[in-house]
Amino acid sequence: NISTGNYIENQYVDKLKNHLLHISSIDHQEFDKLYKETLIRDSISVKGGAGVGLLDVVKECEQKIKFDFFPVDDQKSFFSISVLFNIKKYFQEL
Repeated sequence: NISTGNYIENQYVDKLKNHLLHISSIDHQEFDKLYKETLIRDSISVKGGAGVGLLDVVKECEQKIKFDFFPVDDQKSFFSISVLFNIKKYFQEL
């Protein structure tokens, strides 16, 4: 199980929550379509990502992602996400 978190401006909470709910609710075929569309739509950034970082994490998950938002103040919330990876599968692919 891997967990992480970060502070997020409150104005982005609903957008991120809706995105996470959407990618958590779609089946494998719909997810693959979304993944490919995101790769095509988003240009590669200076960091090397193509806007698919979160989708990459979800793609490798063994179960649904768990996430939550905790209000900090009127400007920020703390976003936490937890995922379960199949570590045996990971090492078999190496």
